[in-house]
Formats: sequence, structure tokens, C-alpha cells
Amino acid sequence: PAEDNNAHLMAEAGTNPELFYYDAVVGDKIDLYIDGKTLHIPDFQTPEADDYIKLIATTLHQVHNCGKEFKGKFDFFEQVHNYVELLKANTLDIYVGHEQVMAKLAEIEQILSHNPRRQTPTHNDPLPENWIVKDSRIYLIDWEYGGVGDPLMDVAAFSLEVGLSKAQEQLLISTYFGRPATDKEYAMILINKFVNDLLWYMWAPIQIFNGKPKDWYWNYGLGRFDRCVALMNSELFNRSLGCLD
Repeated sequence: PAEDNNAHLMAEAGTNPELFYYDAVVGDKIDLYIDGKTLHIPDFQTPEADDYIKLIATTLHQVHNCGKEFKGKFDFFEQVHNYVELLKANTLDIYVGHEQVMAKLAEIEQILSHNPRRQTPTHNDPLPENWIVKDSRIYLIDWEYGGVGDPLMDVAAFSLEVGLSKAQEQLLISTYFGRPATDKEYAMILINKFVNDLLWYMWAPIQIFNGKPKDWYWNYGLGRFDRCVALMNSELFNRSLGCLD
């Protein structure tokens, strides 16, 4: 039902393709077919990359400031704690060093207790394949995870999923805000990167428990775990956290 509501609102706004039918029980839907280019990671290593990044940044800003009444909620922090309980309940293996990551999360949550996160309509899964370019327009599809959440998670998640260079990330952020990010805004983006990788590396062993191929999912999670730890231990990350104290 939340996807039904949110996808229709975004279709009306022109961000999602026109939506003709949605079954809120099983999730079947019929959208207008967009005969355009679905983006993939290699597209951000082409001469058109900056144009794509600007379109995406502008669209995310429009979604976050649309003023629409989204249903549902997808809070990455809450979901991390849900996954912690699943891991414990099923005694699942997790990566060595996970306890240190969770200790850093607790520190971050204490900092955020007096730095409330903004809450807006969010997509929460802005990987490249959910963007379709046609002429000078771009569409954002697949609102399964859409809901009310932290808008800077969409910015952080997109940068992570594509693996943007520093220059590309600065272009994304400056286009999104219409100016360079403040130190506090950039700190929140880094926090969201940390929590995003934390969530998805914990997701991997749960997928293995559910019968998915062990080697692929374990290695996928390990890659995100290693990136999460590298960020956590970086001077930039810990200096940025100091901006929120």
C-alpha cells in the first residue's frame, strides 16, 4: 500500500513513469514504458557522466522537497537494529570486527540524539539501474523502499552504489544543494554512507540463511563491510563527526 501511494504521487509529479494499475495486495503494476537508456555503473565513466549526475541530483532534490504525503517509513538505523536481532536469533556468522562497527554506531546515535535528521519523502534505493534517461529527462523507478526518511541517505546511497569519484561526488552534492555543502551537511552524508554499508553488509548473511548462494553474498557483504570499516577509521569521518558535537 505504501508503494502504491508513493509511486502514484511520483508519477503525478513526472518523476516515476505514468502508473496505470497497481495491485496493493501483491504489488503487480503496469507503468508507461519508457523507451530510454537505463543507467549502469560504467555510464558514469563516460563523457555524459556529469550530465547524468546533475539530472539525478536535481531529481532527488525535487523528490525530497515535493511536499507530498508519502506513506511508510524506511529508517536505515531502525533496520540495522532489526537485522541485529535476526543475526542473534539465528546465530548467523558475521564479519570479524562487526562489534567495533556497532560501537561506532552507538556513538553516532548518541550524537544524532541532539542533531535530529530531517524527514522527507525518500526513495532509499537509488542505484543506477533505477534511473532511465530519455532525451533531456530522467525517470526514477521502483518505489518499493520509498517512504518517509532521511533525504541525505539517497544522496549518500547513490554515491556509494556508483562509486563516484571525489569530483563527481562534489558535483552531485553542490547540484543537490545549489551550493557547496556545509560541514554539518557533509558530516550527515558521511554518516549515511557508514550506515548504508552497515545495513547491506548485515543483509548479506541473512540472504545466505534464506538460501541464497553463500560465496556471492558473503563476498558482497565483505566488500561493503571493508568499505564501512575504512570510512569509520578515516580521519575525515571522525573529524566530520566533531562538527556535530
